[in-house]
Amino acid sequence: MAVDPGGELLEEPEIPPEALFELIDESMKGLARIAVLQAAVELDIFYHLAHASLVQDLSVETGAKPEILTPLCDSLVDMGLVDRQGDRYRGTPMAFLYLSRSSPYRQTAYVEKIGRHTRDLWMQAPRILRDGPVTYPVEQFFGEMSLPAMAENALCGRLQRTVREIASLPEFPGFRRMIDLGGGHGLYAIALATANLHLTAWVFDFPYVTRLAARFIRQYRAERVHTFPGNFLTDDFGSRYDLVFSSSNPSGKSIPMVPRIADALNPGGFFVNVQSMGATP
Repeated sequence: MAVDPGGELLEEPEIPPEALFELIDESMKGLARIAVLQAAVELDIFYHLAHASLVQDLSVETGAKPEILTPLCDSLVDMGLVDRQGDRYRGTPMAFLYLSRSSPYRQTAYVEKIGRHTRDLWMQAPRILRDGPVTYPVEQFFGEMSLPAMAENALCGRLQRTVREIASLPEFPGFRRMIDLGGGHGLYAIALATANLHLTAWVFDFPYVTRLAARFIRQYRAERVHTFPGNFLTDDFGSRYDLVFSSSNPSGKSIPMVPRIADALNPGGFFVNVQSMGATP
């Protein structure tokens, strides 16, 4: 087939480009929002915007340049996370609740995880396709990335709903011993021990994971909650429990675990298994 050099200068493409440009532009907006959100979290913007602030004051508090802070704050306004009145900015109630470091329901570790995945994985896709997947040391992956975000996500309602369901059992006030298999951050065990002042709980997980659980135990002063390092697939995790709990890990999905869990329970004890089809905390 003969090629006409320079023909593209006179003839338009057969398929109009608008749909492609719209796809790229919308994708870029999403990426920019992730970058803006991560920057705002790292700078503690939402903590400092508890009260209406001028950009100059926010610059002093965060160390960011005021000429760059203004478009960032305007982007947060467009995202519905900040309100603007004249030349003053203030965080919205949702931003205070979920993005300020002073809130117990903050999702800052989750935002940081998403940002890290964007940098390390999605933005490295060409290299990954050539060289293979990115790998993290297991302690770093669970201790710094996965479990802190899962703990924050759980506090947004899933943990509270689960604890209410268990606490509604007529037998729950009589529970004295429980174990959380693959308990990760330990918040379920801590919350259940809070709901039952006679309950002693153990968080069973790998040693590098129980260090995170120990941190939350100290934070919530949960004196009746203890860590129990081990691998539930191979190690003995004890017996005489009134409750064996499993959430979002293989201990609740493995058929060979069923008789072991049954043997660990007191007569009439309960096994509560919280799983889901999707990736949830």
